Amino acid sequence: MEEVTRSVLAEEILKRLDLENLCSVACVSTTLRSAVVSGVLPSLTSLDLSVFSPDDETLNHVLRGCIGLSSLTLNCLRLNAASVRGVLGPHLRELHLLRCSLLSSTVLTYIGTLCPNLRYNSFFP
Repeated sequence: MEEVTRSVLAEEILKRLDLENLCSVACVSTTLRSAVVSGVLPSLTSLDLSVFSPDDETLNHVLRGCIGLSSLTLNCLRLNAASVRGVLGPHLRELHLLRCSLLSSTVLTYIGTLCPNLRYNSFFP
């Protein structure tokens, strides 16, 4: 019973941290990394990745656990159209793409096709 209480408490604490602190916590130990991935990422509804430019592999790794995401801000400096396509879907209501001057117009087609519930989007070169 005490182990369950600790687990719930740790999960509640992790849910209150911002992305930078979550990444720091996840680097400390495999137990904390697992807690972040299984306990926090699935409950995220909004994610702002504007402060760094993930590559395709990093982006897929971060977003793999974000099953409840409805709002995404993404720095696209190191991404291509296929990378962006991989994060799109009917779950998104808001999409902000920053530093996307290297992306082709194909991305707009992907957004129109894969994001039927999108209510707000923005693109900044």
